[in-house]
Amino acid sequence: MKFFIYSRILNILKPKPKIISQSHTQLFSEGWEAVSSNEKLHISLQKARQGLEWVIKVEDLSVLNKIPKGKLSRMLLPFKEDTDAKDQSKGGGNKGSPELDNIQGFESMDERIQLVQSAMNVRKFLRIKVADCADFEFLKDNLLLIIAFFQNLQCIFDQNQTKIVEKNNGRVLTLSEFLREELGQPIAHKFRVHA
Repeated sequence: MKFFIYSRILNILKPKPKIISQSHTQLFSEGWEAVSSNEKLHISLQKARQGLEWVIKVEDLSVLNKIPKGKLSRMLLPFKEDTDAKDQSKGGGNKGSPELDNIQGFESMDERIQLVQSAMNVRKFLRIKVADCADFEFLKDNLLLIIAFFQNLQCIFDQNQTKIVEKNNGRVLTLSEFLREELGQPIAHKFRVHA
């Protein structure tokens, strides 16, 4: 059962023929740097968790104010019809759209500013534009997948430590080394390389 999960992940992550451009398959805006050490893995997992906290807060505010999540997320992020996805995480006032003045649920201006900053942070972490409710759900799904991936990776790593050490001639790998050396090639296309 232990290696079934491992082999299943490897089968899922095997390189597939390129059907869409590489830029559409890349999520982490930091590229391989996001997983280059155990510390960076921890930071990436923390960013995903913080992003999910932002998503939950936006969902709560959306229900409270009876407005679509996509519309609320546009108020929190700088967005116009012609805004490029990579530019959505830049600029904009730290208070968000003036439309946020009419939104109930902010206990203070500091909380509003923090929610706007969290929106910017999640956009800097992932290359996913947020223009409507479908984009918002896509962002949420990807954050959940990233969290699940790292948790499953840690589980596989912990459960198979003895076999990993044997395979590497007694050398103990860190989690980030395991990711790069054991799974690196099948998932390399998922990470953007800095230009």
